[in-house]
Amino acid sequence: MVKLTKNRPICTPPGPIPFPVIGNLHLLSKGEPHIGLFQLYLQYGKIYQFWFGTVNTIVLNEPDVIKEAFVQQSAIFTDHYIHPTMHIVGDSNNLGFTNGHEWINKRAIITKALQKSGFFHPENLFTREFMEMKKVLDQAIQTSNNNILNIRPFIKKLTFNIITKFLFSNATSYDNEGDEIMFNLMDAFETIASQLGNGNNTGDLIPILKPFNSPNELQRATHLVLTFVKPFVNEHLLSLDPENPRDFLDNLLLELQDESKSMMMSLDSIERIFIELLVGGVDTISTTIEFLVIHLSNNPEVQEKLHKELIQTPEIPYHIDNKAAYPYLNAVIKEGWRYRPTVPLGLPHRNNKSTMINSYYIPQNCQIIANYYAANLSPQLWNEPNKFDPMRFINNPSLDLSVFGYGPRKFIGVLMIPETFSIRIDQRNK
Repeated sequence: MVKLTKNRPICTPPGPIPFPVIGNLHLLSKGEPHIGLFQLYLQYGKIYQFWFGTVNTIVLNEPDVIKEAFVQQSAIFTDHYIHPTMHIVGDSNNLGFTNGHEWINKRAIITKALQKSGFFHPENLFTREFMEMKKVLDQAIQTSNNNILNIRPFIKKLTFNIITKFLFSNATSYDNEGDEIMFNLMDAFETIASQLGNGNNTGDLIPILKPFNSPNELQRATHLVLTFVKPFVNEHLLSLDPENPRDFLDNLLLELQDESKSMMMSLDSIERIFIELLVGGVDTISTTIEFLVIHLSNNPEVQEKLHKELIQTPEIPYHIDNKAAYPYLNAVIKEGWRYRPTVPLGLPHRNNKSTMINSYYIPQNCQIIANYYAANLSPQLWNEPNKFDPMRFINNPSLDLSVFGYGPRKFIGVLMIPETFSIRIDQRNK
């Protein structure tokens, strides 16, 4: 690596000088690699080279270079960079950790099943679950005697029920029943998301350390989620009614009745895909709502302005078709995403051949990381980036918000997620 650094072509991206074996890993913040990568962005600019151990990595930090790779050159950058740890969760059989024609075929089947399940118009589901949660929350508020109430369990259960009800018609009671099982699953979701999202598993990055990199925690979390999913798959197979599909799982199984499609997706593949949908849906939504509540609590002037907008339009319930009636609400949600990106780095990509980005030469088979944390908090791109200010989106609606990715691999639920955070903000209460 040292030899490569000394003799690399002038047009390759800049970056810190790597050490043998560990590369530049010493420059990362433990558990928060996006923080270390953000500091390097301030030093080296929108695109730079970084060695994750022995893995040559190109970090893209601003929307223009991210889109140049993932949109304009999507044929080269669509593949994900698959680390050994990812096989624990995906077993080379899910959606996120497969590439090429296998990924294309699976995504087409899943997208069709999502559309048939009303995935992109989920208003009724969200409304029902919110109202059920609100009944229990109101009771808890009344019995709290004005003491501080931890609403995190309510938010987690709400998002858990929204996703599981949509996927396989399952919901947990909003009282204490079933809490232990649900919160164990939520912990498993967080474990999977953090271990796959931090890009810092030493056994993946430094092969000689692989024997010392224990995957036990990730294996236990994956096993717990699979144990939760399997009974629903088996029950749906036995009770499937082609004339009355109940949920996403029913629609997916109906898609797979086509013999040509069934060869593309086994039952094990379905179970592995549900891990992605549960982790990506529940963890992403609950974390974002929690941060939004914190932002509103820390910025009472924003909360007051939002409340005024909501009570001024009580005759127009928030709906996907009339979101224009709530410009400040939409701006608050966007600012929440920008201020604390739920997925600061996203899953790594791989370029299947050598190419150029922003006039820099990118050799084949690099790990490509989109740093959405930098793209949303860059002082070069945002005025006062560390200030929570929804008005920036009112004053400039064309601002480029980088949250859920670009190109063919962007988060599959990107069209649904905005409604999750806005559709059931109660208009009577702050």
